Amino acid sequence: MRHQLIGDLGLQEILDRGSSWALVAFTSWGSIPCNHFRPEFCAIAGHFRADIYCAEISMDENPSIADRLKIMAVPTTLLLHRGKEVRRFEGPYSQEALIKRVTRLLRA
Repeated sequence: MRHQLIGDLGLQEILDRGSSWALVAFTSWGSIPCNHFRPEFCAIAGHFRADIYCAEISMDENPSIADRLKIMAVPTTLLLHRGKEVRRFEGPYSQEALIKRVTRLLRA
């Protein structure tokens, strides 16, 4: 598996990690844009597998997370470092576009 489907406890684990990078996609099973984005995110996770922990959270199964993190649209992808949000990407980014943006942030 290139990324994990996680819930609230999995997200807390990511936020508690002290020094690692994480890319977390917030999706909904009933959303057409999310269904188009999901294979893109799988490819992105494969690209970064050695550098970034990648996970997906279903907003259908974890609605309280949306309120807590102020997720207003799906798909939304957060780049986290040391448990803190570095960048928020809203919308169904293509694999190429998101890899380019995340790579640039990792090098900064």
